[in-house]
Amino acid sequence: MHNPNGPPLFHKAIIESGATTARAVYHPDHALHEKQFQEFLAQLDLKDVPEDQVLVTLRSLPTAHIKGASEAVFNKYNPSVRWPWQPVIDGPGGMIPIAPIKVVSKCPELSNSLFAYFVRFNTIFDHL
Repeated sequence: MHNPNGPPLFHKAIIESGATTARAVYHPDHALHEKQFQEFLAQLDLKDVPEDQVLVTLRSLPTAHIKGASEAVFNKYNPSVRWPWQPVIDGPGGMIPIAPIKVVSKCPELSNSLFAYFVRFNTIFDHL
């Protein structure tokens, strides 16, 4: 679906999770990702788990504990709109080459009245 060198693939689009207007999208090496992950581990009392054992340990925990830790970190950052668990900007040639909000201002198709899009969101937390 990423087609930067060709004509637009769609006349209309449905965008899930509000990604086009997302402001909390950072580069993969941004320090905030690591900080939020460390806070997530701290919520689970896993700060001292060796790095090579983190995934194994997380997989052994009850889903309710993961959900609670995830919500705690999310709620901490929610007021500042620096949400954890966001997609990352992966640079030129990637799926998200620049901040999504910048695409809206750079893409004439988005300001053309013939182009329509619908943004919606949902949460996995309602289903855990």
